[in-house]
Amino acid sequence: MKFDRILCDVPCTGDGTLRKNPDIWMKWNAANGNNMHGLQFRILRRGLEMVNIGGRILYSTCSLNPIENEAVIHRILLEMKGAVELVDVSHLVPGLKFLPGVSHWIPASKDNVGYNTFDEVPAKYHTQVRPQLFPPKSEEASQFHLEKCLRILPHLQDTGGFFVAVLEKRAALPFELKCKSDSHAALKKDLGQVCSADKIQSDNSTIFKGSLSNRGEANAELNGDTKDSNFEPVPKRKRLLGFREDPFVFFDDNEPVWTSIREFYDVSPDLPKNCLLTRCLMGKKKNIYFTSPAIKDLVESNHDRIKIINTGVKTFVRCDYKKVCDFRLSQEGLPSIAPFIGPRRRIRIAKSDLLLMLECDPKSPPQFETLDAATQENIKDVDVGCCLLEYRSEELNLDLTGWRGKCSLKVYIPSSDVVHYIRLLGGDVSKYAFDKFKKEPAEKDGAVIDTNLTSEGHMEVVEYKVPVEKERSGATDESNNGE
Repeated sequence: MKFDRILCDVPCTGDGTLRKNPDIWMKWNAANGNNMHGLQFRILRRGLEMVNIGGRILYSTCSLNPIENEAVIHRILLEMKGAVELVDVSHLVPGLKFLPGVSHWIPASKDNVGYNTFDEVPAKYHTQVRPQLFPPKSEEASQFHLEKCLRILPHLQDTGGFFVAVLEKRAALPFELKCKSDSHAALKKDLGQVCSADKIQSDNSTIFKGSLSNRGEANAELNGDTKDSNFEPVPKRKRLLGFREDPFVFFDDNEPVWTSIREFYDVSPDLPKNCLLTRCLMGKKKNIYFTSPAIKDLVESNHDRIKIINTGVKTFVRCDYKKVCDFRLSQEGLPSIAPFIGPRRRIRIAKSDLLLMLECDPKSPPQFETLDAATQENIKDVDVGCCLLEYRSEELNLDLTGWRGKCSLKVYIPSSDVVHYIRLLGGDVSKYAFDKFKKEPAEKDGAVIDTNLTSEGHMEVVEYKVPVEKERSGATDESNNGE
């Protein structure tokens, strides 16, 4: 199976994330990327093998190190001998600020000593600084067009550091042609090893007798009793069909749990319900996932050939609340399922109400009377249970999972996303901030804060903490508080 487009986001040292990961400042050295280079090259090479001729592959890292970026691209272009070309895609991202790729860099050893040529590298570092890490010669650099790569630097547009290069496969790769040529040669050799045999005419068939190749492959048609043959094929090991993973069970037209979900959430008939799946063949279904028709066909056609660990986005989660539908919406899959949710389960909320729900104690959600009058009016048309909270403005549109109780309304998102949404809404996140390098006594729960690092000599680093919970609130909370 080959593809027209492949995203190749390879493992890297991640030094482009230095803004959000300040520990990199203390751990970084110039040779960090040397050990990653080989793995990155092999992944990209394999990706190119899986791309159709005329297809494209996007190579990306969150590193700024040329050894992990331009050096990998240069090595690929050099070894592919014109079968692969860099593509200029800068016009596809108008407004994006970036610098072009570089054509010269200096590989270094772990002691931060740089070398202009491989001949300068001491023998003890030959396993660290290899010939493939060096840039093209100045007179050859122009033929590789490494300037078509995109180097996205953090200070240019208030982002992280990234490297992006798009490669197009123009012809079969050299090693693909070699493999095809070798396979033809091997086939001819195997056929030539079969000894010529005397041709024996029988009543209804022709039998060729002769010795067999060393590999025991018979190039003869046998008709009748084969007991006289000196060749007995080695029995093949019986392959275990399938893999030891939970099954992917797609919904059919008679799926029993779908009726209650469809009616409760007023689901549009345009939703392809056959693209919903669970990982449970028998018993209660815990989670329901949503995927595309193409992925559904891929999974069903290759269930015994491809080991699929996971697929789809979590769309519905069992909550077992007796008075309403057994499944609630999942924030993870809400962007995919939201267009199909009917108006009966939608509540338009004001900005102040959403901030109030995000900032409050999850166990004490805001009561209806504390909400905006327009929000209170919208709540009246929605029955108790899970719902879709809509916030709309000229600058921002948000869809969040919520729970409409008897007298309260709460938001239903992972706790790790709380600060993110508060910041999007322009709220105050200062109460969640803490200084990572500040010396403090042990926390209440007994965990000791690392005091090896001090703020002296380091940049000020501020991170954000929220209460550690799996989600902001749960259906079990609803049943416990009687709502």
